[in-house]
Amino acid sequence: MAVFPDSARAWLWTEHTAVPLTDAPPVVTHIAWPAHSRSLALAGLIRTAARL
Repeated sequence: MAVFPDSARAWLWTEHTAVPLTDAPPVVTHIAWPAHSRSLALAGLIRTAARL
């Protein structure tokens, strides 16, 4: 048994079955970074995460 996001259904083999999990709480992801950061890579990560 494993728990994957609904988007993983596209990658299942024909031998596998997906059963929706309806009683789990929603997942919330938080990203924190130093306010003084000037990293372009970090800025790109934050832009991508906010867009998703």
